[in-house]
Amino acid sequence: MDIEKVVLLHWGKEEVEPVFLSKKNVQILSRISEKFNLSLEDTLGVLLYKELENLSKNIAESEKEKGTKEENLRKVFFE
Repeated sequence: MDIEKVVLLHWGKEEVEPVFLSKKNVQILSRISEKFNLSLEDTLGVLLYKELENLSKNIAESEKEKGTKEENLRKVFFE
């Protein structure tokens, strides 16, 4: 990966993590940040938090479906 830029992402008061961006990623982030009038760091943070939220929802739905399937299997087995 050809690193174009390093952005420091602040997760908390003392939690800072470097994020290494390729030229293509910088271009994508730049377009989004200009559209919403945000800094690259803020744009990256919003995108990461949004994706983490989506992952969390998907995991919860998957676990819910898994529970339903197991309940149905038990129901069939005991009938």
